[in-house]
Amino acid sequence: MSRAFLLTGSAVAHNKSYMMKSRSRTMRIFKKIYEIFFCLILAANLSVVLFDSTYLMKIPYTYYTFRDIYRTAADRYEILSFLKHPSRPGLLFYDDVKGIDAHRATASFLADFDRLEKILNRPEEKQPEVPELLGRLSSEMVRMIDQDPYTGDFALAEKNGTLEEIKNRIRAHYRATGTALHEISAKDSFRRFFSAENLTPAMQRSELAFFNVRLRPLFEQNYHRWIDIDGEQKDFFTRRIDLWFLLFFWCDFIARWVYAVFARSYRRWYLFPIRRWVEIFNLISLHHTVWTRILRVVPLFNRLKENGFLPGEGIMPGLIHENAEIIAEEISGMVFVNILDQTQSIIRSGDFNQIGDINESGIIAEIRKFTNTNIGLIGQSMIPAIEPDIARLIEFSVNSAMKPYLNSPVGFPVRMLLRQVYSGLHDGLRAALSSPEGMNQIKNIMQKAVDTIIAELTADRNVAVMQEEVAALLEAVKNEVNRAIQQRG
Repeated sequence: MSRAFLLTGSAVAHNKSYMMKSRSRTMRIFKKIYEIFFCLILAANLSVVLFDSTYLMKIPYTYYTFRDIYRTAADRYEILSFLKHPSRPGLLFYDDVKGIDAHRATASFLADFDRLEKILNRPEEKQPEVPELLGRLSSEMVRMIDQDPYTGDFALAEKNGTLEEIKNRIRAHYRATGTALHEISAKDSFRRFFSAENLTPAMQRSELAFFNVRLRPLFEQNYHRWIDIDGEQKDFFTRRIDLWFLLFFWCDFIARWVYAVFARSYRRWYLFPIRRWVEIFNLISLHHTVWTRILRVVPLFNRLKENGFLPGEGIMPGLIHENAEIIAEEISGMVFVNILDQTQSIIRSGDFNQIGDINESGIIAEIRKFTNTNIGLIGQSMIPAIEPDIARLIEFSVNSAMKPYLNSPVGFPVRMLLRQVYSGLHDGLRAALSSPEGMNQIKNIMQKAVDTIIAELTADRNVAVMQEEVAALLEAVKNEVNRAIQQRG
């Protein structure tokens, strides 16, 4: 029974461990899903922030803002018609967020022109209002041109460049061949345009089409932006849009702070906001301070990096690291090639320490010192190893010398004598090699052998051969390095 109880307890412990692992795995999956969701929300918020910050930004070297591009696209493409304001013609739905309204002067001017166009398109009816409308439009246009550029109708929206483009287009409309554009008066051109002599039945269609196609879009770019109680231009982005993102970011920050406290992730409860100080940009939205919202890209990058959603150490560090490796490889390759060139030149020219100088004070001296110091060790370790070879060499030499006698009638006694000599050869050879006289002989033999080998190696013919062989080897290595560099480049 006790065994069954133990088995049951083991099964329960195993099931409990399995359930804990399963729960931990489920929590990790849930956390990963939530982190993906949070990063998507933060990325969406950052996209909205960038859209808002560039909505009224002027495009360099043009009279356009991004709002003008959106308006043009909404007018030109039906698929983007949702950008238009549903109840306020000429405006976009996002204009309400920025406190934008149609400018009274330009809106009134366009309304008078629409009324004039409507009357001119009904020639069967009497047109008593036409002279009055033409005079009003002409004088209104002259008034806009004569205004101070800092306080005029186009100044508040920073659209003085648009007014200049309107003037240039009306000048170009009446410019004669060979006349410079700046030599034509914009005011006189508008007086001519809004005259009964110009808007005759034969000219009405082309002139009205010119205004609607070339001038009206520029007038519609002008707008009026209301002033708020803080003295700044109205902007409802924080109150209408960013506030909802801020609530989500605050809930996320507080929940992770509480979890860190209970999980004892930090030694002190107040260390979490200190370690996560960059997330302050997610938690604030200062009015009329765009850069604080754009800096939310920093906590987004950190969140992506912490969850492993970015390859390696991130986008920019990865690019820098990869390019640094390429540069290092290129530089190291070129340095290696230069070293090979210099080494090859030295070897071919023979401009290095002469072997003859080394013979007496360098390599040979060290080898002689080594043999003199370690002659006893050589006699104990090396001589016994080569002793059988020396004995066989002596036997071969004696047999070769005694061969005529071995084949003669006295060959048998000679063989018997030589066998007795060979039997004592090993002992005698070992004794001779172990004696001081034998060691001196071995020392002299080794020194002569070393001197002979070095002399042959340092001979001019052999040195020249080695120089050419080493130089050829370096040339082959250099060619391989250059080929590898060219393939990388």
